[in-house]
Amino acid sequence: MTSSSAILVLLIPLILLLIIPVSIGIYVWRDAKRRRMNAVLWTIIAVFAPTLIGFIVYLLVRSSYSDLECPSCGTPVTKEYAVCPKCGAKLRMSCPQCAFPVEPDWKVCPHCAAPLPEDIREVAAPVRRKDKALWKILAAVIILPIAAISILFAAMSIPTGTGSCSMQEVTLSQYREIVSQTVYQEVQADLSGMIGQQAQNKVYALRYERETNGNSEYFYLLAVSGAGDQTHTSFGQSTGLFGTTIEINLDWTGDDGSVFCLVSSAKNPPRLKVTVDGKTLDCEVMDVPYNPTVYLTEP
Repeated sequence: MTSSSAILVLLIPLILLLIIPVSIGIYVWRDAKRRRMNAVLWTIIAVFAPTLIGFIVYLLVRSSYSDLECPSCGTPVTKEYAVCPKCGAKLRMSCPQCAFPVEPDWKVCPHCAAPLPEDIREVAAPVRRKDKALWKILAAVIILPIAAISILFAAMSIPTGTGSCSMQEVTLSQYREIVSQTVYQEVQADLSGMIGQQAQNKVYALRYERETNGNSEYFYLLAVSGAGDQTHTSFGQSTGLFGTTIEINLDWTGDDGSVFCLVSSAKNPPRLKVTVDGKTLDCEVMDVPYNPTVYLTEP
């Protein structure tokens, strides 16, 4: 996977997650304006308050504000409106004599006892607006994070790129015989400077990089305390969305008389993951200008 493809894969979940606050902001802005609330303030609260707290507070507060509309033209109204201010439709029944509010099935005004005319029942009562957008947002809050996590997990699980890895364990005496005296002395000096007095439970590695046909070869010399003289070693290289990793699984032997030589081909320096008896050790890596391994490099 190229770097541009990796960026695209990372952007897709991010865009999906950004849809939620944007949708909430648009919904709150429109709903608050229709209810004659402070649309700017509530939009800011709903969008920027963490973990949807602002949106939840808005949904609780808005219930005290009218969400009625004129059945004729859809203009926002309140239950106190007698007529629609836009189209003039009659919204509320009242006694023609004393203006006392009355119900459609009443024949006499309970306030002044005046008979109610038949045409008073021809009233278009305000209706509550159907809020379909809220359910869409609630569905998005649930579905989009799941989709974003699924996409990211799938991208991380798919092996990408090419590369290979080889590893060899050599004893210190064999190593001294194979490499040149100059390399041996440089390795001794570099490892001694890294290890000092803290050689336990840590991996010390020297790394050399060499360019070959557009790819790079990485040569590692690993010193793993107490893991020499292995009877069985498992290792492998995998390349994913976040780079290349070399995994090495060793057994504890108590032997310090060996080093491990690795050569890997990859676009970027592989990350080392070394475990001894199932415990992952910290790896300290130093880049050096020479090949510290027993693998030969072609000129």
